[in-house]
Amino acid sequence: MKKALLFMLLIQVNFLFATDYYVSTTGNDANNGTQASPWRTIQKACVSVVANAGHTINLGAGTFSENAVCEFPSGTNLVGAGRNETIITSSVYPILNIKSGSKNIVMHSFTMDGRKKALWQAIKAGNMNGFEAYDFNLKEFGYYSGQPYFYIATFDFEDVSNIKIHDFEGTNTASGYNGTFGVHAVDNIEIFNGKIINDEVSKGKIFSCGDERGPIVSNIKIHDNTFLTSSVGGWALPGTNNFTSQIAMEFWNVIMLNCEIYNNVLNANLSLIQVASYDYSNASVNSVHIHHNVWNCDRNVGYQTALELMIDNSEVDHNYIYGGAYPIGSFGDAGTKPLKNVKIHHNVFEAQSISQLVINITNSTTNLSFTNNTVYESSNLTMINLGNVTTNATVTNNIFYQNGSTVDNTNPPATLNNNLFYNIVPHGSNAITTNPMFVGNGAKPDAFFSLQTTSPAIDKGIVIAGITDGFSGTSPDLGAFEYGQAPWKAGVGAAAGAANAFDIPSTIEAEKAILAGGTGVNINHTGYSGTGFVDKYEAAGTSILFNLNAAKTSDFSVKLTFSNGLPTVTSLSLYLNGVKVKQIALASTSTWEAWTTRTDTLFMKAGLNKLEYVFDAADGGHTNLDKIEVIGLIDKSNGF
Repeated sequence: MKKALLFMLLIQVNFLFATDYYVSTTGNDANNGTQASPWRTIQKACVSVVANAGHTINLGAGTFSENAVCEFPSGTNLVGAGRNETIITSSVYPILNIKSGSKNIVMHSFTMDGRKKALWQAIKAGNMNGFEAYDFNLKEFGYYSGQPYFYIATFDFEDVSNIKIHDFEGTNTASGYNGTFGVHAVDNIEIFNGKIINDEVSKGKIFSCGDERGPIVSNIKIHDNTFLTSSVGGWALPGTNNFTSQIAMEFWNVIMLNCEIYNNVLNANLSLIQVASYDYSNASVNSVHIHHNVWNCDRNVGYQTALELMIDNSEVDHNYIYGGAYPIGSFGDAGTKPLKNVKIHHNVFEAQSISQLVINITNSTTNLSFTNNTVYESSNLTMINLGNVTTNATVTNNIFYQNGSTVDNTNPPATLNNNLFYNIVPHGSNAITTNPMFVGNGAKPDAFFSLQTTSPAIDKGIVIAGITDGFSGTSPDLGAFEYGQAPWKAGVGAAAGAANAFDIPSTIEAEKAILAGGTGVNINHTGYSGTGFVDKYEAAGTSILFNLNAAKTSDFSVKLTFSNGLPTVTSLSLYLNGVKVKQIALASTSTWEAWTTRTDTLFMKAGLNKLEYVFDAADGGHTNLDKIEVIGLIDKSNGF
């Protein structure tokens, strides 16, 4: 016991005296690394600074040209003088190698330069927990020519968790078949507020994920980025000189769990292909939610696909896709594996061309719904192809608009009902054949494709649980926009993440909340409901957030189901709309397989409320959360 206390004391003392070290272009590696006597190379700093002590390596302005791989110490910060002030490059790659087992590394305020594509890797990390990079620039990185189709990346992460990369920019950040960010076997990674532009010469992908190094990827969130890359990919089709269309973001051979891609602007393919042998047997398991993105694929480069959707249990909504041949394509596992449990709703598709439009699925489909979309075309080609064998496919509440002569191109092997067809031969029950009367001017998609007051599409839809809930008027409208409600927008800054607020009363699984600070979804204990539970409340700052829609101002009962396998009581802090309400005690359940509840009464306003369970500095944390149940109590809408 005394040895353990002494060890903990030494750690605390080490962090108490966390030190700033300095590297300068005018320094000398014979110096001691102080501000007055800085080192000259990052390599010297990396071998000199003690790991896991909270130290910071400060880089001055200028260019640092390293000639050896820098083995970056765990638990250390790297801080430049500014994104455009500090330039890091090297004659070897990776420039920085983060050792296996590392944790808690933060880097910011610098540029990494690939020396006109002479380098192909900036940072490599494996088996680590906790990495953040922000306020940085990447430019002119090349490609690894040793093994085509292998996932090599400028920032390469394998078997990692709790990664955050944000507020960055880049030009020609990867070349050939390389990616800018490569992740394999990851949990809890967030990439946001970035802008990368790769030209037609570089051809590099921007994000790549998966392969045999680890197919399971969970809690990935990629949002509010502008990712523009070349029109063609980095490899030729076998036996030809023809190049494939480029992929902006690729998830290949993966098992995706609770992932979200939203508010991005793209000009190339988002490709998602699951492990062929994996079966999402539980329809409630969420693989990926793709929403509020913009694609501009109008570059006339052959069969360009905005979204290659070959992953079950996915949801695609509130996106604007312009141009391309296949806005949504699925080509299956050698054409045999069915695509299952897919919801496509409230999207706008415009100006597709060349071949099948909107959806081209060559394999079989099961439980696919195409609901409340607006399709605005000028081609007479087939709009929807749903494959050879189709089970429980529905096409409902959509507007199909053909801007030209009348055609007959919308009759997939599905149940069609309550759709509007303009200049298209109608199919299915309750079809409407008239001009939908879009506003027809202003920004796209929201202003242009909203409905005029006298639109025949208003109140002509049917209610579909989880998709058309919350409509205005007597019934849902047809198409992507509901008259009487503020039209949704797409692109950077368009929508809150993780989605949707839950109406009260609701039972909400914790794995559907917004996870932050390191919390994650797990299934390694029994007795939970839903598809998993939230764990990793291991440090101050970890939290989960529930967005709740209250129809009225009232007191609400919130029952939390949790597990505390510790022998003593622990605690979290309860926040509502950013204000701490109280610290809540969480009783011991003795084992992690046992679950119990506690109930709190909270006063919520009408509209959106943000409910958070936070591990504050004074809390015990170290608990698992399963779900919350929220019901109304006392109506206070009149102030009583």
